[in-house]
Amino acid sequence: MPELTRNLNTSTQTEPELPAELPPEGARSPEKLKLNKRAGGTSRKIYLLRHISKVADSIRENGIYDDTLENIKTNLRPFEKEFGISPVQAALLAGFLDHFDDSSISIGVMAGSVNCTRFKFLQYQDDIQVLEDKKLICSCKFHENTFYRVPMELMEALNKGEHYKPAEHRNIPLTEFLEITGALFDQRTGEEISYAALAGELKDLIKLNLDLPFCQKLTAYGLSDESMILLMYFCFMSALYFNNGIHRGTMESIPDDASAARKMTRAFLDDTHELLKRKLIAKTIVDEDEYPASEYSVTFALTEKTKKDLIGELVIRQKRKPKEMRDENGLTGHRTIKQRVLFYNAAEAEQIDKLAELLNGDNYRRVCKRLADSGMRTGFACLFSGGPGTGKTETAFQLARKTGRDIMKVDVPAIIGSFVGESEKNIKQQFDRYRAVVKSRKTAPILLFNEADALFTKRMQLGQANPTVQQMWNVMQNILLEEMENLTGILIATTNMAVNMDKAFERRFLFKIEFNKPNQASRFSIWQAMIPGLSSADAETLAKSFDFSGGQIENVARKCIMENALSGRESALEELVSFCDKELLEKNSNGTIGFSIR
Repeated sequence: MPELTRNLNTSTQTEPELPAELPPEGARSPEKLKLNKRAGGTSRKIYLLRHISKVADSIRENGIYDDTLENIKTNLRPFEKEFGISPVQAALLAGFLDHFDDSSISIGVMAGSVNCTRFKFLQYQDDIQVLEDKKLICSCKFHENTFYRVPMELMEALNKGEHYKPAEHRNIPLTEFLEITGALFDQRTGEEISYAALAGELKDLIKLNLDLPFCQKLTAYGLSDESMILLMYFCFMSALYFNNGIHRGTMESIPDDASAARKMTRAFLDDTHELLKRKLIAKTIVDEDEYPASEYSVTFALTEKTKKDLIGELVIRQKRKPKEMRDENGLTGHRTIKQRVLFYNAAEAEQIDKLAELLNGDNYRRVCKRLADSGMRTGFACLFSGGPGTGKTETAFQLARKTGRDIMKVDVPAIIGSFVGESEKNIKQQFDRYRAVVKSRKTAPILLFNEADALFTKRMQLGQANPTVQQMWNVMQNILLEEMENLTGILIATTNMAVNMDKAFERRFLFKIEFNKPNQASRFSIWQAMIPGLSSADAETLAKSFDFSGGQIENVARKCIMENALSGRESALEELVSFCDKELLEKNSNGTIGFSIR
């Protein structure tokens, strides 16, 4: 937002006095004629932003004291009326808005913005809570520290000179209701909102949708807040992500207090929790040989009766056509992706961390807006190249999980194996479907072309041999080039043979990351991660002796585990070396998860 940045940072010493009454949207008040002449028809947007700038400058220099508020009361009044807040709260809001482009505004930064110490800033906590309740700011906790951010929707409204009204989700269908609850749970597990804020949002959502049978039955249960929140989480995961086995670790990320989370876990494991006693949730023993049950040996899910009572319509639809429900858009939900630890060489790690930062929520939206404002393409096309087993595909999935993005995976063999004329249609349909999904969602999913060597290869020169097929191939690639040029969203392509890529495709990839085989230090870490019982000396020997990819190390580790299961003993170094020698002879690493550990 270049214009917004200028407005907030422009010195206001020579600006004319601004009227205190806020004009309606699009209006040009007669009282502002002098200002309009100077600013060339200053809009309501400029009017609001200059008030913010004056307040922010004043409190930065003088703090929030009675005499300061008296001197800037004309500038505070529009925001008092617009948002129904006090002068102190309006001043604090201006301080937050002065850092609109910072997604992690610390207490220290805000204390500097109002010219006081961090300790003294704590006196404003009640006023800050009012701003949070009105959704004018958001808070999150990270490593026990509190950070704030200004909602993008508020900045967009101010930048357009429009009234800001937080979305009110009233009388919505059950699928949308559950999607909204899912977004709230995402914010909670990411510590973007507090447990109390989550509970308040969910209760408000229920009150606004009491016409839904789901809300009526949920209310009739008369559950405690904790049980109601957990039950809604189970419903969301079961209905939209087909997750019928939730581990205790997932639930523990919801409460604020660690002791409350442990108490909840004990109640679930001991069958004394309200949801289990009332048979709304059932426990499934994953490992029946483990007693007593631990976090790894049990999962929890809605009982069949609870499913029928609360989300029966959605469950029936799932049972009738599970394949169509799951594959309608070819999406893999980011919540279903298991977290895996990946090891990279330093160069790859730096690039992947940077890409993850760019694809993360507010950063992505801010970058896209900046590109659009500059008249540039907003699509992110990324190429992951490298040998088999180097972690390309798994990196794409872990990026999706980390940034909260679902994945739409393209079936490349199905496209190129089609009849003449069908391949071109299939490519177009894939992008049409992806565009529709991007438009329908707040968070753009990732379009993944896995092992796409054939699609991105050099275009053919038309000749005598089978010119029809050659022409079809070139038409298909031209369509692909055009779609990449007009991409809105995120595309990741993986390839083992980047050298064969057509230059026209190469130019369209904004990010190109080459995945090399892990160096000796990385191989050492992978060996120890894959075989935890391996000594440092043995891991060092294997890392030094075998120039393996992560996929090859995983193959050896799997053989080691199978041998251990049969013999009941740990594999000695000599046996591991034997497995490695056989891996070299096989010359075929079929590992599909790169160098990851479960």
